[in-house]
Amino acid sequence: PLHYRRMCSTREDKESSILDSGAARHLHPKTSVTDTENRSRLLSFTGEAKWTEGNGYLPTTMQDDLSGHAFPIDIEDADCMGETAAHLLALCKLIKNGWTFNLSFDEMFAYTPTGHRVTLFIGSDGVLRIPNTIRTGKEAEPLPIHAINMASHTKEGATIDFLHRLFNHAPADKIYKT
Repeated sequence: PLHYRRMCSTREDKESSILDSGAARHLHPKTSVTDTENRSRLLSFTGEAKWTEGNGYLPTTMQDDLSGHAFPIDIEDADCMGETAAHLLALCKLIKNGWTFNLSFDEMFAYTPTGHRVTLFIGSDGVLRIPNTIRTGKEAEPLPIHAINMASHTKEGATIDFLHRLFNHAPADKIYKT
């Protein structure tokens, strides 16, 4: 428990989130809750049960390594878990939502579903992290679904999987006709 508290209180915690391959939920105290009824019971490392404070999205901003520009991205289906919670992103959940990861000794990158590349790092706590900041105020409003940066994609990158996500999981026939 002491190591866990120390890990959660590092300075890097404010400007990054932990990428956890064993987590089933995204947890962050700054989650924009859209459904207060959608609460989950979670077990801590000590076995103590705690309840989340609702479900929504995490309004983040990340830095695109390829363009050098910051871009907003919402992490969907995130749970709010009080100020003491770790800033935790479930790696497998991100993969299911179209993210890809390159994790090697020389290069550690995350590729968002929108085509941005973000450099990952291992913090002083020895934990894999993704740098991000939380949007606040009017900037924290949910992004529209069509906010995918088409300029970053070439026609070769417009695969059926990409178009399927772009058109909100429309059938292939509808995508072809569009």
